[in-house]
Amino acid sequence: MQLSETYHLGEIDQIAFVVNNLDIALPTYTPLFGSFKSVLLPNIPVVYRDEETSIALKMAFWKNESLEIEIIEPVNKNGETDPFGEHLKTHGEGLHHVKFKVKNLQETLRLMEADGYKNSDGDLSSDRPWANIEVPDKLGHTLTELIEGSPSSTI
Repeated sequence: MQLSETYHLGEIDQIAFVVNNLDIALPTYTPLFGSFKSVLLPNIPVVYRDEETSIALKMAFWKNESLEIEIIEPVNKNGETDPFGEHLKTHGEGLHHVKFKVKNLQETLRLMEADGYKNSDGDLSSDRPWANIEVPDKLGHTLTELIEGSPSSTI
């Protein structure tokens, strides 16, 4: 049975890549998808692996009617203290996560955690609850992001 069927995941909402330098990476991604909208998020407080930290991100977004492509550069590169710096250090540039919409995030998390998936970070109390899920080693290092409700919107 497919992951999406087992955990009642909705359609793919977003595919995200992490890069060392957004300005260098964009000319590679633009011919694949089209023009991106870029933003700088200077100070984002997060709890990562149960530790409070702050991350700064340069991000670029491309969106069509049903899918968003996100490219992320961690500006402060805190190494193992943030999800993006850790990914770059451990796996290098490339695919970071695939995000799915779900109807009930708490229920989906309960099912996935019972099968060995781990919630590494997210915001379960926001208006649009979300979580990054680490998949079991046998599935590789790409995260699965879950978001409750409607599709993502470009920042």
